[in-house]
Amino acid sequence: MKRGKIEDWRPEDPGFWAAGGRRIAMRNMVWSVISLTLSSCVWMIWSGLAVHLRETRPDLADRRLFWLTALPLISASILRVIYAFMAPIWGGRRWTLFSTAILLVPLLWMASALAEGDASFASLATIALLAGLGGAIFASCQANLSLFFPQRLKGMAIGVNAAIGSSGVGLIQLAIPFLIALDLSGLHGFPAQLLPSGERVWLINAPLILAILVALTCVGVYFQMNDLASMRFSLRDQLTVLRNKHTWLMCVLYTFAFGSFIGFAAAFPMVAATQFPGQGLASLAFLGATLSALARPLGTVFSAKIGSARLTLIVFLTMAGGLWLSLLFTPGSGGSGSPAGFLASYSLLFIGAGLGIGSTTEMILDIFAAHYQRRRGHMPHGEMMRGYLRDSAATLGFTAAAGTLGAFFMPPIFGASLDRDGTMTQAVWWFSAFYGACMLITWFWYLARARRNPFLIRDAKGGWRRVDHHNLADPP
Repeated sequence: MKRGKIEDWRPEDPGFWAAGGRRIAMRNMVWSVISLTLSSCVWMIWSGLAVHLRETRPDLADRRLFWLTALPLISASILRVIYAFMAPIWGGRRWTLFSTAILLVPLLWMASALAEGDASFASLATIALLAGLGGAIFASCQANLSLFFPQRLKGMAIGVNAAIGSSGVGLIQLAIPFLIALDLSGLHGFPAQLLPSGERVWLINAPLILAILVALTCVGVYFQMNDLASMRFSLRDQLTVLRNKHTWLMCVLYTFAFGSFIGFAAAFPMVAATQFPGQGLASLAFLGATLSALARPLGTVFSAKIGSARLTLIVFLTMAGGLWLSLLFTPGSGGSGSPAGFLASYSLLFIGAGLGIGSTTEMILDIFAAHYQRRRGHMPHGEMMRGYLRDSAATLGFTAAAGTLGAFFMPPIFGASLDRDGTMTQAVWWFSAFYGACMLITWFWYLARARRNPFLIRDAKGGWRRVDHHNLADPP
């Protein structure tokens, strides 16, 4: 048997699960979480460094710094389309190892550019694009992990993986001020940069320390993760989900749930620095991303209680309200300006985004569960479950790819709004329009009691009943 390859995998079998399946699945989840956390750090590293580049590189205009935070988002959205389908083709272990190891390329190049101190914007922009490799891993991790767990635990596993893994966004924003303050010149030999306050910083520390952690993680992935031979799917089989209209509708909803989380997390440090200069609000930017990551599994819990589509509608309404509330606390937007109020309103937005990631993920699982519930009497149970696992995993990966595309537009919209009149008003109008469209889609397709609702199936008496994914694996 090849290293890390499992030929027989039956997580729905209670005996198999208790005899060792659970232990294997949990071990793979642990290393998936570690890889995803570090990849999130790499992806969002520019959102933390841009604030300090604003002080050490006055030749870089704010608009260019906003672009440095946005470029990893657009490259990740493109790369995720590829990553979404690769784990079931290559195997989860091999693909995770490759996608983690390749992060060393942007990290080492970034360290070299920051050490120079005068790298061109073109060089920095190219490195920022490569940092999108970190964001692409999310799509393959979610698709791969969904194959390891039984149906009753699938939502929990995906939620924990995404919540802890996405915490890397806030973690790197929290860690960068401390990392760059460490005098490690005795190890790497590069001089410090001076801030206007006279404080010395070593921006090179952040990518170098991350590179060491990434290298160590590659060793763990190689020895501890597994490939599931019985859960390999060809690209042609996975691409069948693109013919389902609900795949595309869920791409829109996920785009403005996950996209809001990542987009606002990337832009918030620069927004805070421009709106409240010298007040240290940018150093608290990690709180928003952390709250969003922690709220992610709660989206799964609340979806089970009130329904995934209903929670999604509430989430988009809440996020729109948080945006308009923020204008009351933003200088020059009709208010006198309050850092505490501004942070509180954006915290509401981040919590809503986290809940929305959870609820839209549950919607995807429920949509395909209902689809295969309708086919129970027309295909063998094993074939039905294999089709469900293939389609739900592929759609989770594909929507994760689309979600990052929405995130890319957010920092430039903030930058354009500030360029226009120095306020956030125009950006709030744009984002509110996006959320309004999502509310209409959710109500029309997933809440109205009509034939178009994919959660409803006919019962034995000819009436409609709503189904979800929790009991799909039960034998007929």
